[in-house]
Amino acid sequence: MAEMEIPPEGDTPLFPRPVEIERILQEDIQERITASSDEKLALARFLEVERLDLLEADLTLVPWRQKGVKLTGRLRAVAEQTCVVTLEPITCRYEEEFSRTFLPAERLAKQPRLEDIVDAEGDDPPDPITGGVIDVGAVVLEELALAIDPYPRKDGAEIDSRYRVEPDAVDEARPNPFAQLSVLKKDGGEGAG
Repeated sequence: MAEMEIPPEGDTPLFPRPVEIERILQEDIQERITASSDEKLALARFLEVERLDLLEADLTLVPWRQKGVKLTGRLRAVAEQTCVVTLEPITCRYEEEFSRTFLPAERLAKQPRLEDIVDAEGDDPPDPITGGVIDVGAVVLEELALAIDPYPRKDGAEIDSRYRVEPDAVDEARPNPFAQLSVLKKDGGEGAG
């Protein structure tokens, strides 16, 4: 499966749903966004699934940290994918909750470099707000791309035992480098070199 990339800025967005920041700063916004038939076709190609039957998200956008925005949402998607074992089409359902924060790009530039303060257990750093809008469709698309199982398997599908490699067989077939080091240690280092 090829690595997925969200189209760079300037390219035509696949699922554009821009929301102006000024509107959010004046009042909380709750919206449901749904992909059209044409968008589902383009998104299925982009996500490398056979078909995308549903993509919708319920979103809440609220002011956050002076001029910033907090976005929380729940997406629902139904995709037809190919089982990696049987190669038969299967219907995969995805339902994900997510939360993202946004700050104006100029405020982010004044903060410490994000790579210097990464906390694997903490929240993700805020995304930049550029041009006074947040494309919530792009956020939903990113969240769906992360949720999609790249190796879907039909319930009960198993690899034929002729092609299955047992973990013990792999361990026996591969020489253990530490075992070879222990032989050298027992020999007092003789034979090395």
